[in-house]
Amino acid sequence: MEFLNRKKELDKLEQTFEQGGFLPIYGRRRVGKTTLIQQFIKNKDSVYYLAAQEPVNQQVKEFKNLMADHINDEFLRNSDISNWKSLFTYLKQNMDAERKSCIVIDEVTFIIRKNDSFPSYLQKFWDNFLKDSNTSLVLSGSLIGLMKESILSQSSPVYGRRTGQINLKPLSIEHLAKLFDTSKQSIKLYSILGGIPKYYEEVDYNKEFPEVINQMLDPESFFFEEGIFLLSQEFKELGNYNAILQSISKGNHRATKIANDIGMETRQIYTYLDKIYEIGLIEEKRPITEKNTKSRNKRYYLEDNFTRFWYKIIFPERSRIQSEEVKYKNIKKQLKHLISQSFEEISRETIRKTGNYQKVGRWWCKEDEIDIVALNEEKEEILFGECKWTETKVGTELLTKLEEKSQKVRWQNQKTRTEKYSLFSKNGFTEKMREKTEERKDITLYNLEKIRKTLQ
Repeated sequence: MEFLNRKKELDKLEQTFEQGGFLPIYGRRRVGKTTLIQQFIKNKDSVYYLAAQEPVNQQVKEFKNLMADHINDEFLRNSDISNWKSLFTYLKQNMDAERKSCIVIDEVTFIIRKNDSFPSYLQKFWDNFLKDSNTSLVLSGSLIGLMKESILSQSSPVYGRRTGQINLKPLSIEHLAKLFDTSKQSIKLYSILGGIPKYYEEVDYNKEFPEVINQMLDPESFFFEEGIFLLSQEFKELGNYNAILQSISKGNHRATKIANDIGMETRQIYTYLDKIYEIGLIEEKRPITEKNTKSRNKRYYLEDNFTRFWYKIIFPERSRIQSEEVKYKNIKKQLKHLISQSFEEISRETIRKTGNYQKVGRWWCKEDEIDIVALNEEKEEILFGECKWTETKVGTELLTKLEEKSQKVRWQNQKTRTEKYSLFSKNGFTEKMREKTEERKDITLYNLEKIRKTLQ
């Protein structure tokens, strides 16, 4: 798979290299941190160490030998240094401070797990040598909770030393679309694989969508245990976490509904939700017009498309998948729902891309919901949008319902605010709906081609 996008992140790494800075990179596994780093250090004077889950003395030995090669030090290579404190002390005394280079420690959280004093030793190495040298330092980690606690938090020994950080997010739909032949294929695959580059390497994404799904439903496939693997990297006891994620995937988005669904008291559920939120598997959402950030009127959604697919399809059907009883034809309805959710997200991103609105999100009040509400505070302009991933063309009925619901949205002065409407459709619009847009300039219609052009 070709290297896509990441220009902003590469620019940040280049800046760190030029200034001799200290840059942590964190993000979920498979998101492309290692590929980004390798792209960055290409043709640079650098040391790249990929830590493994092994004893401390073995970790030290491997890093020591790499550094010995880097500074061409035969004595260091043959030494029996077996702890980080001694190694950093030696390097401080023997490295060339004027040499422009970069030290990369990838999966640094594997080191911290084995020795929680590592950040303290690193802090002294930085303070006593690296910060005044031409050597930049890049740390990368996939255990997000541990990265935040040991490297990024105020309680960390290296807090205040970093010159920036990169929270590496999945690739966006507009960049992944370059891989595919059609917009429909892009959206379908994105709704299942999300923006995780590794997942696209594990499927033949040029095949028809049903074939891709059947490949993923193979009990011997890379994907069968992937959800459990991702969660087990962060938590030891998985029962309640799995139950919560599956409940959200079923459509339970309020804490009370999740708690009732899994048989847990609501007051207990928040501890688990906070931990899952911390590692980036769920997101908290409030109605876009909600100003009270402490309001309990919030919902929880699975943030990652693959996690949504895994907990909705694979996790509850593992036994039947193991027996090869589940194929694309058995889960078409569930897949359509997942694709519809992704289409909503892509539609919201399309509105963001226009640059006309500072806030874009969902809105709900009791039983009423609107897929897209976008706000321009300065112009007192509000946009309402609905999305339809259906085989039929969208007609004026959808617009009428949207206009009715829009009047329930309390924001600014409803008599003087400017209201606009956008409709998104997989299969286009009826002739009557298109005629309506010619009569009214406050309506914009987005088919797949218009979405693609806007995102690009």
